[in-house]
Amino acid sequence: MDKIVNEVLAHDFRSQAIGVGCPFGIYELLTNLGTVIVGTSYDTPEFAVESIKIWLDEFGWKRYPCAKELLILCDAGGATDFVPGCGNMRFIKIFVSLRTLHQDLPLSLRSIKMESGRTSSV
Repeated sequence: MDKIVNEVLAHDFRSQAIGVGCPFGIYELLTNLGTVIVGTSYDTPEFAVESIKIWLDEFGWKRYPCAKELLILCDAGGATDFVPGCGNMRFIKIFVSLRTLHQDLPLSLRSIKMESGRTSSV
């Protein structure tokens, strides 16, 4: 039986791309499950919050129907990244976006920003 080999490019070049895929990951500690939402734009705080809304609608409310609180641990990359020289706006926007999410949810929202190079053992 012959193997089918698919030819692939070893590098991605944006100038040759048809589109951009931007992943956002959500990991559930209690179930050891992960969800990845892939957008077609850039990794922004708004995309991060929209991904959380999608996760809640698709999985969160079904798995945790009696939830009263949502804890969000933000890593130090992508939408929550601190970008030197940018006046911390990207860093701050994630918390502004999370506040907007909190106003739309019937539960308490807690968020923790992880420092660069740190990991969580919650």
